[in-house]
Amino acid sequence: MLGGHLVNPNPVVHPVTPRDAGSVAPDVAAAALVGLSAAGRAPGSAALTDASGIVTATEVFEFIRDIKDPEHPFTLEQLRIVRPENVYVLDRGVASGGPARADGTPAPASEVVRSGGPGDDGHCYIRVEFTPTVPHCSLATLIGLCLRKRLERSLGRPIKLDINVTPGSHQTEHNINKQINDKERVAAAFENPSLHPIVEDCIRDSDY
Repeated sequence: MLGGHLVNPNPVVHPVTPRDAGSVAPDVAAAALVGLSAAGRAPGSAALTDASGIVTATEVFEFIRDIKDPEHPFTLEQLRIVRPENVYVLDRGVASGGPARADGTPAPASEVVRSGGPGDDGHCYIRVEFTPTVPHCSLATLIGLCLRKRLERSLGRPIKLDINVTPGSHQTEHNINKQINDKERVAAAFENPSLHPIVEDCIRDSDY
């Protein structure tokens, strides 16, 4: 955790959503995706994707919910920085995630992936929106980088990843979005010897 002056000294801590009985820990799911179990063996029934091999928003959320906040001993889910309804996936033309329509039916792909992603080109398009705890949060860029690193490391197939601050939740959201989605800026950030250990500490699997 970062020391010194706290951006938000008194964050609200929320209860977390119980994991489904059939869900698997993020490290196990990631290993299953690339063909190995956490112990290095061939994967069993546990896998990130559903029976059709399509990645879903629910499973993507499992990867990011336990990322640690940079300045507090809580997860991003506990602080409601990330929420299940703010994860959108369009995989091979199949959409998942985001809020359902008023009648309870799922929104079509064009509504779920609001910025527009590939349809059935074989790639998986993932959009994650996160909400800093305060609108002046100076750690928002770091949180976005943690989300990107975690998902890029965990998903073992071609993906298009879009990480954004939830609209209206930060004073400089446009600049933050640009920085955490620009390949050159992201690469430079991950090569920064001061920043890299912080990111690694935040995304390390925890027992929350």
